[in-house]
Amino acid sequence: MTGLHSAFALSPFNSSDKAQDVMCPAGELATGGGSNIVPTSGQPRPPVSIGLSMAVEQSQKPVGWSVEAFKVSPSNAPWTLVAYVICVPA
Repeated sequence: MTGLHSAFALSPFNSSDKAQDVMCPAGELATGGGSNIVPTSGQPRPPVSIGLSMAVEQSQKPVGWSVEAFKVSPSNAPWTLVAYVICVPA
């Protein structure tokens, strides 16, 4: 598919619950997306679960991706939430 590409955005690196959006450039539409949990280098993943992964819509058109993640048990381990989107020209 001509013009297909991905983009990503990073949340702050800390131990809090997180939400992160990533948008396609103007004039492009989102065809999908996802997320990743990134722990401190060399450390296991903290006890975190993805609670939301869905398209961001404007005027009923998918233009980005939104993800949320939260701790499922107490932990002070820092982590980053990465949001990904796959975009194509509209």
